[in-house]
Amino acid sequence: MMDQLLQALIDRGEQETERYRKQLTPLFTPVGINPFELACALVRVWGLQDEGWDPLEESMEVLDDLIKLTQLDLQPGRFKDPSKTRLRLFLISYAHLTEMDAPYDVLANLLRIRAGLRYVVDPFRDDIVAGLTKGTTAKKPSKRPKPRSLLRRVHLPSPWDKIVVIKQLAIIVGHPLIGELFDEFYLPDLRHSISHAAYILHGNELRMGSGSIPIERIMTIIEKALSFYSAFFVLEAEAKAKVETLIEGRGQIMATAPVAETPAAISPWIPLPFHSFVFLI
Repeated sequence: MMDQLLQALIDRGEQETERYRKQLTPLFTPVGINPFELACALVRVWGLQDEGWDPLEESMEVLDDLIKLTQLDLQPGRFKDPSKTRLRLFLISYAHLTEMDAPYDVLANLLRIRAGLRYVVDPFRDDIVAGLTKGTTAKKPSKRPKPRSLLRRVHLPSPWDKIVVIKQLAIIVGHPLIGELFDEFYLPDLRHSISHAAYILHGNELRMGSGSIPIERIMTIIEKALSFYSAFFVLEAEAKAKVETLIEGRGQIMATAPVAETPAAISPWIPLPFHSFVFLI
């Protein structure tokens, strides 16, 4: 059954990526906003750092590795259930995608700029977020205790807390749909169960502490997550090129940070998941 479900997802995958691309495009358009602020948001300016400090570079390599692993010929003699093995690799990819800081940071700052606010290094810092809840009806971030960094005495927001902030900003700029896109694939319990090895694949469902989810729905969630982030990274790369050209055309100087090369798996118009889904069937 799992193989048939994966096959059913292949045909609609490219349409999903294109749909997300169209919905996110307005955020990346350098029209009517300060190009320098936009450049800062896209490059994620942190301060003075040398090469080798951007976690996104590692994330892109990890995801590329995971996708390529799903493409290997998994012999039944060496793997108890190759279909489950591949699904587990996709579950790890899903958890990694939804944990990455960079996409949340970029989206939050792009929305801030559209709202007439300035670029900030940490758009989810408590004192910065506090001013966003005024005058909006969006749900506020969780009040539960948050873990502290071992290196810095700061609160570390969860992915859900970041999504809540993005939703608030999307409401402020009049594009609530952008924040609602996360509702199509982000499940806090699923992300938590994968990250903490608190799930089991049994029969046609994934079971975790808060209940069970049919494999069919799991595959749809993974497909949407991969499609969303594929669209995001394609738009981000295109926007960086446009902004750099725009700034150079105005005779300004833009300090650029090293940018990780985009793996072939998420190159433009070739959505991330569908090279891999093919090898699952």
